[in-house]
Amino acid sequence: MVSVTRQASMSFIWIIGVLIIWLSLSFSAAWGQDENVAKVQQLLSALGYDPGKADGLMGPRTRRAIAAYQRSHNLPPTSELDEPTLRALGLLATPQAPEVPPAPAPPPAPWRTVLAYLRYYDTQPSQLVPYLTEHFRQGAQAHVWIRNTKRDLAAQNFSRLSWRIERVEPQEPEAASEATVEVYSRVRISGEEMARREIFSLVRADETTWLINDLKSLAVSDAAPEPLKPESTTADR
Repeated sequence: MVSVTRQASMSFIWIIGVLIIWLSLSFSAAWGQDENVAKVQQLLSALGYDPGKADGLMGPRTRRAIAAYQRSHNLPPTSELDEPTLRALGLLATPQAPEVPPAPAPPPAPWRTVLAYLRYYDTQPSQLVPYLTEHFRQGAQAHVWIRNTKRDLAAQNFSRLSWRIERVEPQEPEAASEATVEVYSRVRISGEEMARREIFSLVRADETTWLINDLKSLAVSDAAPEPLKPESTTADR
């Protein structure tokens, strides 16, 4: 009788032990689960990195998938969910830079429009359409003016070698509706290099925009022009 009772007690103790072990393992697994890990597993799986089941546990398979993702995105292959990796996966918000008030718009300067003309005329005339009046285009539609300009440039084998802005009037154009910009430049036409002075007439389109309305070109001698005044604007290619 005592032996049976002892055997029953041992069985009960064994059952209780197994139950405790099972509960401990279940609790440990639940404790080890992490919501971020589960999200990462889902993302990595969708991206083709095979982290295994999205169970929220950082097992060897998940770590290998993380390392593979890191290597393919030029991140240190730590196999950990560090800050750069979470940010690359879109699970960590990128801190926003403090809002900086916009810089005040520069005062309107007619020479800026002329500078665009000098930069783009012989290479990308299509870039100049916003800077030209219809009068300058002689009434031609923009695409027609571009086509004709390219044709003329090709026929002359024209290229502009260097330039400098010599005169801008008025020098304080804030209240003016018209302006004049004079440019001295070196150009090559049909293989011959020569100096040329160009006078641009501009009209104000709005408070910050000037448009080229007319252009007069004057050939000059190869002698160097008069020295520029200190406030003159220069540009070279």
